[in-house]
Amino acid sequence: MGRILVVEDERVSALLMKRVLAKAGHDVVGVVSSGEEAVTTALGLRPDVIVIDMNLSGSMDGIEAIEAIENHLKASVICISGHFEDALLKKIGSTDSCSTYITKPFSEDEFIMHVETALRQKR
Repeated sequence: MGRILVVEDERVSALLMKRVLAKAGHDVVGVVSSGEEAVTTALGLRPDVIVIDMNLSGSMDGIEAIEAIENHLKASVICISGHFEDALLKKIGSTDSCSTYITKPFSEDEFIMHVETALRQKR
């Protein structure tokens, strides 16, 4: 199974994703809540997949974190947002790392399907 980093500033959502991933047999190597933490943690732990919310609190949003990470690490990225926005999709499309984009709320099955797809792309 895969090594997954969860980047989500909503604590309940982060814990839910961690639980769903663990139940599916994945190794959740970290759960962080800011873009800055995402960069530091990803570079240190080198996950296979990064699940990242696009609208993080703090000075670095999800797109900026992805751009900083992709300069040093090749990981599949699942971009998550509570809103479906054309401008956000265009911004996500400018990164090479984002393998998929899903909107909240999503089902456990849908989430795991996206993670499994990202892992296959990584291999």
